[in-house]
Parts: sequence; structure tokens; C-alpha cells
Amino acid sequence: MDTDVLVVGAGPTGLMMANQLRRRGVRTMIVDRHAGPTLQTRAIGVQARTLEIYSHLGIAGQAIDMGQRATGANLWARGRRTARVPVGDIGQGLSPYPFMLLLGQDDNEKLLGEVLRKHGMDVSWNMELVGLAQHSDHVTARLKQPDGTVREITIGWVAGCDGARSSVRELNGIQFLGAPYEHVFFVADTRATGPMVPDEVNVYLWADGFHLIFPMRGVDHWRIVGIVPPALRGKSGPSRSAPGSPPTASITGAPSAFVTAAASCWATRRTSTARSARKE
Repeated sequence: MDTDVLVVGAGPTGLMMANQLRRRGVRTMIVDRHAGPTLQTRAIGVQARTLEIYSHLGIAGQAIDMGQRATGANLWARGRRTARVPVGDIGQGLSPYPFMLLLGQDDNEKLLGEVLRKHGMDVSWNMELVGLAQHSDHVTARLKQPDGTVREITIGWVAGCDGARSSVRELNGIQFLGAPYEHVFFVADTRATGPMVPDEVNVYLWADGFHLIFPMRGVDHWRIVGIVPPALRGKSGPSRSAPGSPPTASITGAPSAFVTAAASCWATRRTSTARSARKE
């Protein structure tokens, strides 16, 4: 066989899978159809159990240094702070890392990728899984390479870590049943100022929705999540923004008196879905 396990998808799940297989001496190849690691922060919450596993890989300290601890959540209504919920060491006595860490997906992928490279393994980028054939004692996989040619390899197992548009799932005929939620959400990384409590989560409630405002690494760097107001749905808006783009308020309909965004580093609108995979 060419390798024992083919991991498809080099996001946090695939990188963690490859690292854990490597630790146990399993020959592993990891591929991803994208050109390289994500450049957006995307998911940002790191739980205690993840940090415990990171400690086995020797990167827990780095993750904590790079991230932001969530110490409290502040509730705002009509522009006034109405309550604060402490969430500091909520797992005290249960874990060496009893807190929630805010660390972007891009940084998590960077740390996990560095561990792989340190041990002589790297992601094969621009490599797309285009075919699978199940045999009694192995799997044959067809990989489209960066130059457009297709390479066929023989492996023992395939691990599908390639997300909502999983080629592993589709090639196996596994259904992905479900439907989108009613609301359209927005996500934006911004440089912003306002009355937000520094270094803490701020929840801003207003007539047409809410904003969750998470502190990120750096000065005045915030992640803002919320519901796009009905009046703005269907209107064109940036899917990604660069420094110097319009303030986030113009994207989300937020009252600009609360948050003034100097620039949006990244912004997108999305419809979330509730789905589960099922093989008949």
C-alpha cells in the first residue's frame, strides 16, 4: 500500500487527525483541494479539552500566548450595559485549562501544521479527491494533482475531514439531510472602537437582532457575529473585505453609535444549516 491512512481535508479536524495518527506510528498522507491554509479567523472558540490535547502535542502554551482568554460576557440593551456574566475559570478543578480561549481557526491550523512539519509530514495542497473504490482489504483513491493529472493510490483507510462539501461523503453516497435556518447571519473581523468592555465578550441586543462581539488578539480587534436584519437580506454585500473597506455597520445594519469600525479585515454573510449525514 502507498500509505495506511489518507486524510482528506487540512482544516483543524484533518490536521488533528494526521497529528494523532503520526503520534501512534501510523503512515499517513493528508491532502486538501485548496491552495493553502485559511487566511480568515473563522471559528474562534477553543475548549479546555482541546487545550489538554494540545498539551500532548507541545503547543498548549503557544496557543494560550497567541489567544485571548474569555473572562466575562457583558449584556447591552438600548446602548446601555445591563449585566455582566463572569466566565473566567469556569472549569476550575476540572482541567488544567479551566477557561475558554478565543483563538482564530487560522492560528489553530498554523500551530497544528507546524507540529506536522516538525515531524517530517506536510499537507499536499491543491490535491483533490476525485474517486474512491472500496475493496475487501483496501481502498483505491484517485487524486487530482496540481498539474491536472490524476494519481491513483492504494490505502487502508480514508478519513473524511473535508467539511460540509465533503468529497469523501459524496463519493460514498452518504446523504447529508437537513435544511437552512430561517435567519441569515453575518461574521466580520474588524478594527473597531466603542463602549465595549475591553478583553471581554459583549452581547449587544437591539430591535432587529443582536451582535456578539468577541475580543481578538491586538488593539481594537474584534469579531462581530449577528443576524442580518430583514431589510438588508438579499442586498449585495462584501463576502470578504480588506483593510480600508466600508465600516461593518454598513454591512450589518448595526447602529453606528455603538460600534465604529475603522475597517473590516474580513466579512461574510451565511445561511446556517442543521444537517446530519446518513447512509442508507
